[in-house]
Amino acid sequence: MPGFILALIMLAGYAAPEGPSGSWRWQNPRPQGNPLYAVVFADARRGLAVGRDAAILRTADGGQSWQVVRGSVSTPLYGLALKGRRAWAVGARGLIITSRNGGESWTERPLPAGATQVYAMACA
Repeated sequence: MPGFILALIMLAGYAAPEGPSGSWRWQNPRPQGNPLYAVVFADARRGLAVGRDAAILRTADGGQSWQVVRGSVSTPLYGLALKGRRAWAVGARGLIITSRNGGESWTERPLPAGATQVYAMACA
């Protein structure tokens, strides 16, 4: 019985919320925990990644650190293309979003006429 109580106390210590306001935060993986479906780099330093639950991440240091970009969509993003500072991402239900500033902000775009789904993007 004492071993059970000790284990319960130890488990409670691992489950306690952390952060300055007592809120929960990701421990691992950081900076977020959604699966990523596409990762592209414009050059050796600047890159973007997209994934489930509209996850968008950007890096300016070759992937050493990643920042979460908050967008207005909640749809999974499957495909990504990047050319210079222009970026395009596509997701479920025909979602297309674009960025003109290296992925700092995104704008939703209409699906081309006759298309119902888009899963990948490419730039030449």
